[in-house]
Amino acid sequence: MSLRYYKIGIFFFVIIILSLIIDLAIKEWIVPLMNQITQKDILRFPSYAAIMCFIIYIYNSYLWKIPIINFLIKVPNFNGRYRVELKFDYKNKDGNNVIKKCIVEIQQTASTI
Repeated sequence: MSLRYYKIGIFFFVIIILSLIIDLAIKEWIVPLMNQITQKDILRFPSYAAIMCFIIYIYNSYLWKIPIINFLIKVPNFNGRYRVELKFDYKNKDGNNVIKKCIVEIQQTASTI
């Protein structure tokens, strides 16, 4: 995953806020519940990192397409199938530029096109 198309300042701010919220949720609700169930102390940091990676993956793959929450990226959504004409500088026998019609399909995530 590349951060080239992300608005880095906003992205890191959102990551910090999400980190604090997730850490609070894990510390206050999940760890005490797991301690009661298993009667053992639970280490919360590996699960915290996994949750953050999962949230970033879901945003990068799917959520960035939603107009309300795509404020983290700089690139518009180009997903789709397009009919295009390619005009070449190469000239055919008649002296005209060669034109080819084709279909282009773009599959995009927030970090790649």
